[in-house]
Amino acid sequence: ADHLLIYDTGPAYASGFNAAEAALLPYLATGGYRHIDRLVVSNNDQDHAGGLAALQASLSVGDLISGESAEIERARPCRGGERWRWDGVEFAILHPLPGDRFADANDRSCVLQISNGRWTLLLTGDIEAQAEALLLARYGDGLGAQILVAPHHGSNTSSTAPFVAAVHPRWVLFSTGYRNRYGFPREAVVDRWRSRGATTLDSAREGALQLRLSAADGPQQPVPLGYRRLNARYWTQSP
Repeated sequence: ADHLLIYDTGPAYASGFNAAEAALLPYLATGGYRHIDRLVVSNNDQDHAGGLAALQASLSVGDLISGESAEIERARPCRGGERWRWDGVEFAILHPLPGDRFADANDRSCVLQISNGRWTLLLTGDIEAQAEALLLARYGDGLGAQILVAPHHGSNTSSTAPFVAAVHPRWVLFSTGYRNRYGFPREAVVDRWRSRGATTLDSAREGALQLRLSAADGPQQPVPLGYRRLNARYWTQSP
């Protein structure tokens, strides 16, 4: 209600294009936002941190944290165990813990769990199998969430079967680029989530995805809204 948290800033390219200027800042402008209370950059890969400079140039940022804080100026470390409450919504950083060491930098991604008492969202950055195993060992069924942004865009190195079983979400959102060179999300990964009953949604097909989550009791289910479906035109639809 009274706070703004942003998790990751989208990619930037050598051409000068960046997702923050093209999509995130215009979206925030429509809501009249001028200040980011907390900006979480899960890791320093350009597809997660590429829009950081554009955001900082346009909006004030109260707190900047990252799983790779040493790579980002004025960022403080993302530390598992940190919790806070804003406007009735609970936030918990689950990973990494101080002292964790990983063979792959992706596993240092800041993992954030958000809950309003009825719905839980899990944001996982680019974690892979090693970090997933650590999360399972530390939290077990506490990883359960109805909405998950899939680890590492749906790569074969993530979404291990035990992690899939523990989270057991209703919706899995894949953040991907159209015809990306990695083939994300990988078909086997999508099938793994679907086999657990999850509905999978891919931003490359759906465009921006929005879910509004109410804390009120009742039969209402959030309906994921994709920008391309809401703004369909005959010239944007495949036959």
